[in-house]
Amino acid sequence: MKAIAYNIRKQEKEYLVKANAKKHELTFISNELNNDTVIYSFDKEAVLLYTVNSLSPELFLKLQEFGVKQIISRTDKPSNAIVHLAREYGIFISYVHNSLTDEKKALRIIKQLDRLLDASF
Repeated sequence: MKAIAYNIRKQEKEYLVKANAKKHELTFISNELNNDTVIYSFDKEAVLLYTVNSLSPELFLKLQEFGVKQIISRTDKPSNAIVHLAREYGIFISYVHNSLTDEKKALRIIKQLDRLLDASF
């Protein structure tokens, strides 16, 4: 599974790398997802974001065109409006609860990527 994590902090990256154990191809960038950085999601199946509730239809369209199938929010539950908007573009949104430690978030994120990988076969 190819995934990209936007707006990633050093500690989050360390936990994700450890939890991943070289199973998925992860890319990390410190910038947030926007019109200038969306190009980095090209050919990725999943995108990890700090928050999803401010995504625009234009970004969803680009993500769809680039092949993204899932977005995982690392801090908040997505609003119903964002979930429905994403579904219009064939993108599923999930999240890990903000109250978890960074280590537990990383484990849950990798588990979600594992499920997506298993579902694609």
